[in-house]
Amino acid sequence: MDKDKIPSLRGEKWKYSLSFLLFLFLKQGGGMVKKKNEQVVEVRSNMRGGHGDVKINHYFKKDEMRASCRLCAQLELNPGVAIGLHEHLREDEIFIIQRGNALLIEEDKGIEVAAGDAVLTGGGGAHSIKNIGKDPLLITAVIMQYNS
Repeated sequence: MDKDKIPSLRGEKWKYSLSFLLFLFLKQGGGMVKKKNEQVVEVRSNMRGGHGDVKINHYFKKDEMRASCRLCAQLELNPGVAIGLHEHLREDEIFIIQRGNALLIEEDKGIEVAAGDAVLTGGGGAHSIKNIGKDPLLITAVIMQYNS
């Protein structure tokens, strides 16, 4: 075996080998950056029995994440658009209201939410949301699934 091809524990060769190993580690199991123009966008009409078109900008798709996460996206609802009442069995959903005003129906209660508010629904709970403002409603939505 050629001694020059084996990294030494001392000196520059080891330092560069460690940097290369770190690069490989980050590439295999580290983070990911997705520029806005690389993100998948879809439009769903009458989502979950609601009305109007919901624009979904997927930050990351399910198969790009190692954790049990079904959705990681920005939802955009124009004025009057609603996502219908639906349950979250064996999963939690987080809504973070980024812009706008909405009426959230959680079980049988109506709650107004606005920019900066956060909502957690799960464990069989049901909710719906409707844009009641004059501007588009922007929501960051994350759905995490329970293991086993």
